[in-house]
Amino acid sequence: MFETFFEIVKKLSNKPAHFRHIHSDSWVCVLADLNQVQALGLGKAMKKMDPTRKAKEHLQYVFKSCHIYYKKNVDHYPYCADTKHDMLEILKVNSFEEINQIFGQIKMHNEDGIQNWLEYYQKPWVLGSLTYHYSLMSYEDWQTTQFDTNIAESAHAMINRTGKSLKLKIAILSKDKSDFGKKMQANKRSVRKLSKRTTSKGKQCASKKAKIDYDDDDTEMEIEERKIALEERKMQLKQNEIDLKLKELQIKKLEMELNNN
Repeated sequence: MFETFFEIVKKLSNKPAHFRHIHSDSWVCVLADLNQVQALGLGKAMKKMDPTRKAKEHLQYVFKSCHIYYKKNVDHYPYCADTKHDMLEILKVNSFEEINQIFGQIKMHNEDGIQNWLEYYQKPWVLGSLTYHYSLMSYEDWQTTQFDTNIAESAHAMINRTGKSLKLKIAILSKDKSDFGKKMQANKRSVRKLSKRTTSKGKQCASKKAKIDYDDDDTEMEIEERKIALEERKMQLKQNEIDLKLKELQIKKLEMELNNN
């Protein structure tokens, strides 16, 4: 999916998709809801650009999870109020030592299913999408990029004014003429102002990053893809069973009609 998107960007802009941590210019952040398969797909696409880093390491340089989406997920978890409070505190920590302390507190609650949650959110690339202290993004870029997808979501409100079911090419080329495009320009201006205030803070935080040992992310990607394929296979089997039962009912109905005649 991302490789296709990068190709479309190149065709429309006559420029290849570049990331600052790979090419020293262009994109610094990809902000999205936290979907493991899609995120690892992005990492895999960046790994093809730069094979010297693993997919998960690439994600730590550019990927940020929407904080609003994370908070909504926490709100829907079947855990106690104290556990949910600790989960939200991850977004506010000032060091990776504090993060480890919070994870320890969550583990002590010992609620059903909490171990699975811990295993997932303790993955460096997942944690790095939520807090700067596990991200490899610069402090300035972390602070001057968005923390939620509200700007992107606001584009949905424009669909009746800009046209429904637009082709991707037309939608991209027309974006600068919309109010959404103007909002993006305003956001860029605020980013430039904020960046001046964050440079010194970034120097202080740069030495406080957690050291990461990366496991085999290609293997994890393959496992997730197999899980999805298995679920799709199960759904297809269920659909086949339903279709078969419907055909059996139709046959019985025809038989009854023939017997009555």
